[in-house]
Amino acid sequence: MKSSFPSWKFSLVPKRINEAADWVAGQSRMLACPCNWINHPPLGLAQILNKDGFPASPRD
Repeated sequence: MKSSFPSWKFSLVPKRINEAADWVAGQSRMLACPCNWINHPPLGLAQILNKDGFPASPRD
């Protein structure tokens, strides 16, 4: 995949700074991420997004 892009840069970011991505990765590993999680995030993800300043309504 790296050869498909003209330039490539990696940055290590602590989990506490990238908490939403860490949450999604963890749920995906457990096969627990619902299909519509982008439009209707589960409560745990909605709370993280809201804390980070991205308004999100949790799914019902």
